[in-house]
Amino acid sequence: TGDGNPGPQAALLPWIHQRGIALLGSDTPNDPWPREYPDLGLPMHHIGIVSMGLWLLDNANLEELAEACAERNRWEFLLTINPLRIHNGTGSPVNPIAIF
Repeated sequence: TGDGNPGPQAALLPWIHQRGIALLGSDTPNDPWPREYPDLGLPMHHIGIVSMGLWLLDNANLEELAEACAERNRWEFLLTINPLRIHNGTGSPVNPIAIF
């Protein structure tokens, strides 16, 4: 925000960490644009991944999952995320599988 505060997304990182959340996914990038904290760059990536070990799913297509949940009236499921094995990689396309 330019005043030394990390902005709303980065401000959630302590809350996410305290609850032991392992994965954060959304249908958009997890960091806001324009950057709310330009000195930090991408706080969800830099702090979340590097300091917390948080897995991030950016730009997830959640439409079919939402439809499958609504059809079953179930919103809890086992989720497996299968990335490509890229040596020293920090990102990969994934093959997510939801098991009801």
